[in-house]
Amino acid sequence: MTSSQFALPLLGEDFHGFYRFAGLLELIRKSIQSGDIEVQH
Repeated sequence: MTSSQFALPLLGEDFHGFYRFAGLLELIRKSIQSGDIEVQH
């Protein structure tokens, strides 16, 4: 995914979907930092 493709929803009608997606990523990041999730990759 390129940065332009990543930012595209901010300019379109998918802003709310993008916001939920970003929020989900933040929750995952916090979970990884706190050790709740083991990174499998």
